[in-house]
Amino acid sequence: MKKLIETYKVIADHVPATIKIWDITEETVPIYEVIMPEFDIGTKALLGKVTEDLARAIPVSVEETTDPKKMEELRDKFFEIAKKEILKRFPRMREEDANVISGVLLHSMYGLGDVELILADVLLEEVVINNSLTPIAVYHKKHGWLKTSKSLTTEEDIYNFAAQIGRKAGRQISLLNPIMDAHLITGDRVAATLFPISTQGNTITIR
Repeated sequence: MKKLIETYKVIADHVPATIKIWDITEETVPIYEVIMPEFDIGTKALLGKVTEDLARAIPVSVEETTDPKKMEELRDKFFEIAKKEILKRFPRMREEDANVISGVLLHSMYGLGDVELILADVLLEEVVINNSLTPIAVYHKKHGWLKTSKSLTTEEDIYNFAAQIGRKAGRQISLLNPIMDAHLITGDRVAATLFPISTQGNTITIR
């Protein structure tokens, strides 16, 4: 049996997502479903090509990735350049759609991908990635612990996210330094560990 408990929208950098929380009989905790914008094959190809072009066109210094203010300026710069490039290639595209695509590119290049939409939910107090084999878990202010519909594909993806967060915070995580405490630009605290310190796989906890 499947019952919808609540539904609402979140948005991060112009990228919208619909959140649906389900009570499912077979599950031990409710399910937190994240419904993202869907793109056709042509748009996905565009995303890949524009990402490659912008990565070459916008060099990034270490200072920009470790200084929160400069990182925010870099994100704004990237968004505007991405939007301009998309509208140049597709002059008939609506500005609203160009904003969404630019936001997706921003999350891919300088953020945490789809996880950015989860982090944008102000009703969440904690986001937990335990390994690549289990869904991301979240603690919701109204509904307690929930299992999301999102997971990271590989342990390397989790490591790359942790390393990216570490670089922005002036911290490092590696096999020689497998435990990291850091803070996102938003002020959220991040704790990350790597296998075999965490026996089930690489982990990231964001509070």
